[in-house]
Amino acid sequence: MSYHSITDHTVRPAFDRRLAFFARARRTSLELAMLALMASGVVGCATQSSASNHVGTAAPVAWAEVPAQSDTRPRIELNGGAAEILDPDEHPWNVGLSYIWRPMGRWGIAPGVGVMYAEHDASAFYGELRKDFWLGRQWVVTPKLAAGVYHHGGGLELGNEFEFREGLLLSWVGPRLRLGIGLYHASNGGLGENNPGTEVLEVLLGFPVGTTSK
Repeated sequence: MSYHSITDHTVRPAFDRRLAFFARARRTSLELAMLALMASGVVGCATQSSASNHVGTAAPVAWAEVPAQSDTRPRIELNGGAAEILDPDEHPWNVGLSYIWRPMGRWGIAPGVGVMYAEHDASAFYGELRKDFWLGRQWVVTPKLAAGVYHHGGGLELGNEFEFREGLLLSWVGPRLRLGIGLYHASNGGLGENNPGTEVLEVLLGFPVGTTSK
């Protein structure tokens, strides 16, 4: 057996398995970080609510003393970004349009729908849920979850036609617009034999299309 044959049958498979392990570890670490940020937002919101119910007592955290703004207007959002941001190779661009309804129910969850078009004729249509956690009067952190259908065209392959997204947005909110930056992980959620996944960095510009609910 030649030296190259030994290398192909022993060294290369081990190297490929090691690469796959580190890729899975990287995606898992990112998902855990997102969950930790979402949990911190929930804890911060609960702390702020508790502080507001105890008049005359000091707030446990400084920013809880600032009354949070509430923006419940439906809006249209334009977004654009790049995928594969943690990989050293090319970063295919994408653009999108979404409509976000006003928050609903006691938890203030806002549903939305959106479309995306990406480099090399990739496209997606999805529905999503999101929740705002206010950091003062004009800054807001928004966890979001989405699911939809994905057509890769000649672009990024996600291993299945079904796509799931989980991510976070940080936005500045003004009277007539919302400007933000976000990071989300997109994958097929294990529905396909291959689940490569990708991380997407995006910027968004939102325009309210209605009035604040009473």
